[in-house]
Amino acid sequence: MLERNVQFAIFSYTGEVHCQVKNAAVAAMNEVAKRGWGSAIMEIIGDAMIPHARNTAHTLFLESGATDLVMCDADNYCSSADFLRLIDHEVDVVAAPCRSRVDPLK
Repeated sequence: MLERNVQFAIFSYTGEVHCQVKNAAVAAMNEVAKRGWGSAIMEIIGDAMIPHARNTAHTLFLESGATDLVMCDADNYCSSADFLRLIDHEVDVVAAPCRSRVDPLK
């Protein structure tokens, strides 16, 4: 049996996922595979109600038997290292801030 199994949930209302987000998730999946862990990408598409979409992902995660859930919006770029930093925290729940698309770059 695998020590851990990570579900990467990506949320997209339109079904479009920025390639950087998908590439980062796939790279993170490769890294967790090197650790001997399982992983999968779960795409939640077409739900404009963000809390509902997150609840759906959480329900699917609980039903899957996976040990870890990482959620990311399809338009919030992060690197595979960012995904791994979230997974490596020794706590039950961890979060990272995301920039709003209307915030000016400084």
